[in-house]
Amino acid sequence: MSKKHLRALTIPETTKLIKSIGGRSRVLVHDIHEAALNSLAHAEQHGNFTLMTNLYRAVSNGHKSGLVLYFRAFGPVKFVKADKEFRKDKTPNATAWDLVQAAETSPDDLDRELHAKQTEFDAAKQMQQIKGYLQRQAVAASEAGDTDQANAIIAMTGESSHYHEAAA
Repeated sequence: MSKKHLRALTIPETTKLIKSIGGRSRVLVHDIHEAALNSLAHAEQHGNFTLMTNLYRAVSNGHKSGLVLYFRAFGPVKFVKADKEFRKDKTPNATAWDLVQAAETSPDDLDRELHAKQTEFDAAKQMQQIKGYLQRQAVAASEAGDTDQANAIIAMTGESSHYHEAAA
């Protein structure tokens, strides 16, 4: 792919370009969804996953994870990462074909949902990790003979002092 010359734009030209990108982006998301749904229908009807693979290879990296999620969510489909292609998932727990849901949900929707879940802060999990760290520090302090430090750390966890006693 050759690099195109980028030119300096005025503020009105940049504003116009941004509006154009927004419109084209919505059209692209729609077109990808339409192609994905029809590729899924073709695979269900004919057992041929070539259209799915071709669509995956055609889209930019920003759309690839959504397509993988989409095809796997709405059909017995697996993605072979090494070959960058889709195949039929023949495992007993494979997803059933669901073109109705596939028509109502876009690959972009699934990708956004995945990223939202990945960025959610899990306070309980973080507290468990901190508590585990403090408990290990209490044991280390106790093993080093610093029972005052071990007891102070244990007090922060809200646990009894059995951690440093077990290490003694």
